[in-house]
Amino acid sequence: MGRDLLAQDYILKQLTASLIYPEKELGKTFWNRVYAKAQALYGNTNIPVNTFNKVWIMADKAEVFERNQTAFVTKSHLKGHVGRRLFGLHQTRCHFFK
Repeated sequence: MGRDLLAQDYILKQLTASLIYPEKELGKTFWNRVYAKAQALYGNTNIPVNTFNKVWIMADKAEVFERNQTAFVTKSHLKGHVGRRLFGLHQTRCHFFK
């Protein structure tokens, strides 16, 4: 499960970076919408940009089968998150595009 989590997290980060890259057409559109929305909601575009590019995957749940000295993960589910993660269990999520 750890290997899967790491691989999926890496893919998610690469995909997100490629989609919001500001020098590509889709990225330009994304950032134009972000700044337009910030202007409409807050009257300025001075927003923490890193709020929109923090993505990660965490283990959601898992079933583990144990026998003797061996354990097997028989079922697992990963969950993606967007926003700013704080240390520990507390986290904030980006609700900018509600």
